[in-house]
Amino acid sequence: MKKTISLLLVVLLASACLFADVSLTGELGFGYKVNFNGTVENKDYLNLDSTYGGRFKIKLASDYVNGELRMDKITLDGDASFTTGVRQPINAYATVKASKLVEDTLSVSLPVAVELYVGNQSFSTSYNWAYLDPQDNEDNIKLNAERNVMPIGASVSYDKYVTVSAWGSFTTGSQLGLVEAKVSPVDGIRAAVAYGINQAAGTNNFQAAALVDVKTLADLDFDLAVSGQIIANVNNFNNGAYYATVAGGYKSVSGFAEFIRKSEKNNLYAGLSYVLPAEKAPTTLSAGLALVNLADVTVGASVGATTQLANITLNVKLGVDNFKDFKNSGYVRFASYITF
Repeated sequence: MKKTISLLLVVLLASACLFADVSLTGELGFGYKVNFNGTVENKDYLNLDSTYGGRFKIKLASDYVNGELRMDKITLDGDASFTTGVRQPINAYATVKASKLVEDTLSVSLPVAVELYVGNQSFSTSYNWAYLDPQDNEDNIKLNAERNVMPIGASVSYDKYVTVSAWGSFTTGSQLGLVEAKVSPVDGIRAAVAYGINQAAGTNNFQAAALVDVKTLADLDFDLAVSGQIIANVNNFNNGAYYATVAGGYKSVSGFAEFIRKSEKNNLYAGLSYVLPAEKAPTTLSAGLALVNLADVTVGASVGATTQLANITLNVKLGVDNFKDFKNSGYVRFASYITF
């Protein structure tokens, strides 16, 4: 199966290069976390919870086929040599715009848009499509449908209003699947429902999310949006995760407040950012506050800065996860990535 999928990916990407205009983009980044207790950790520049130092990605875009090759688990060790994670660190996938190919080939107009997927892309659902996700938790939402395990998928969309997607695996005994529906009845309102099936593990998880863009609906001159979601096992709602967020901003200032109930603990997070008026090197200053487990609260905070020089982005963050244990929870994170 893996050899067949790999061969199909090569054929699809080669076809895209031969029969349509192709654009290539890429990204490479690394991050480190220096703890106040003297230890140093690799930290993905996009995800502070990661134990890997970085990721590398190349994207191909054409009229009929989009593709991506990515390595999500790269570690730069003390000998300056690259090592990768043990769980299939190289991911590749292609998206075939089937309906557009049919329309252009047969000179017809179809009422729906159809896309086909092949490869080991990320199946974490359209997590932040109907949820604001101010803390970039998208990579932590899998619904038992992790990357690499479901190589085949398809989606059908009607204009911008409805999209229904499904993915699965034909591997014997895998019994894995994921279905998702997204709706946007009017500009400013979005909702999504997803259901992940893993019969081998005996877990069936679902996700439901909704987002209301108040600025768009009320034609405000400042940003304001609210959203919420639930992610839970159908047989155990008490162990689910519940999210609620309000976010807004005006001109160069923006902020958010997010409530998360997870593992039967209530947590509250808040953040504020300010974009400095600089044209050549755009810089954003940020600050965050975390109140973890409100019943026996642990207080954390952070300040940071992100600046962009041409196609290079640099980030530094100073934080403390628990002020009661300042030495062991304090850190400085350095991260950078380049796009090309």
